[in-house]
Amino acid sequence: MPPRPLPSPLLHPAAARRPGAGWRDIATWLLFALAALRGVLLLAHDPLLALANNYDQVRYTACLGLYPYRPGVPPQQQNYQAPLRTYAFQAQADAVCYWTSDLLFQGAAAAGYRLAEGLGGGPLHSVRSLAALRLAAWLLAALLLQRAWRRDGRSDLALAHAACVAVLAMDPVNTLLLGGWYAEAGALFFAWFAVGLAVLAAQRATPLRLLLLALAAFGLGTSKLQHLLLPLCLGGALLLPALWRTPRLWAPLLALLLKPLFAARMLADEVAAVEAALQQDLAAGRARLAWLVSRDVSRLDAAGVRESAIETLAENLNDSVVAPLVAFALAGLPGAVLYRAANTLDAMWGYRGDWEWAGKWAARADDVLSWPTARLTAALLRPAWRPAAWARLRREARVTPSPNGGWPMGAMALRLGVRLRKPGVYALHPTARPPLALDVRRAIALAQAAGQRGVQLLVAGLLGLALLTLLQP
Repeated sequence: MPPRPLPSPLLHPAAARRPGAGWRDIATWLLFALAALRGVLLLAHDPLLALANNYDQVRYTACLGLYPYRPGVPPQQQNYQAPLRTYAFQAQADAVCYWTSDLLFQGAAAAGYRLAEGLGGGPLHSVRSLAALRLAAWLLAALLLQRAWRRDGRSDLALAHAACVAVLAMDPVNTLLLGGWYAEAGALFFAWFAVGLAVLAAQRATPLRLLLLALAAFGLGTSKLQHLLLPLCLGGALLLPALWRTPRLWAPLLALLLKPLFAARMLADEVAAVEAALQQDLAAGRARLAWLVSRDVSRLDAAGVRESAIETLAENLNDSVVAPLVAFALAGLPGAVLYRAANTLDAMWGYRGDWEWAGKWAARADDVLSWPTARLTAALLRPAWRPAAWARLRREARVTPSPNGGWPMGAMALRLGVRLRKPGVYALHPTARPPLALDVRRAIALAQAAGQRGVQLLVAGLLGLALLTLLQP
């Protein structure tokens, strides 16, 4: 029987050992060991500053009835006292729960806490358990990616990846910056994993790799991304070429990447929560409004709280719904991402401080990109087909300092028949009555109806464009 021929390097790239693969393997595992060591040092640091502390974490653990243990601090108050040290299960009647893919980690940690209590443990649980879970997920994902590249004969990619994990992912400065950008640890994890899987799928698109890539993209798309746009853009840029030969996945992937750019549901829920808190007492309404606006709320009366909430709803209807829709219709997913990036950076840096210089550029870009959509939003809120009605809306819009914000806010004030003002700055429809609780509910309904009309216009425009394309000879 003739000897079995060796596998051809052309048919099986992994069968050919590349020159220098030996030292690359050694360097890869040394870098992986360095990454694990740096991760353990981050975990052991006291106080814990990385892997388990971020600004909005209270909003996510609230879904599990789990809150930071901070005697004398309301359980639902955000992480002003971070870094957190311990958790405790606490029942809250009006829990503010934000669903996010980061709950995969927090849910597993909470299950461990419940199990510990069931076995006779105490009611306080260390935040390090959550950090250890995230660190284990990072290292396991990195190990799987490295193994896949080595099996494909790409020891160079395995080495580059191990260096990035050791130098970037487990770097104390970068992990601390996550909290400063209000970003989830889970968002960066899923972005990293998705990019790595996209590179693997571009080399060899096996069913398992495509499945894991879809799951990672889902985790990325359902995380909190408004302050983590760079991984989103990078992940999207690599995901699309990787899936070029699988058109059936384009539509789900596009939906996953587009969905985080809209915040219509969350916006309506937040405004409704302000009114619900105001029904309890004025202090609760002010405290809840402070989550939405940057102005001083300490001197607002009940009418002022409602005015601020309705103004925020109207202005953000453009920023979070209409403008991203228009940008997507004109320039696809990159256009929607570009607009949301300018709008988010304006919100983050558009104040006095160290980043004021960058905020000015972001504000100018946001003003230019939002100019047409702010007027479209006003038309969707209050259709003004008569020249006199449009002229009245223009007069109201000019009252505000913003070249765009006054249009949807003025349209909302005229449509509701109420006064909307920012004390000492402007007053829209000043002769009207102040808003009541019913007007907040009406404003939410109007905003939702305007958003639906915007979607209908987008669909009608795309269908019309498709029809014209089909009718061309």
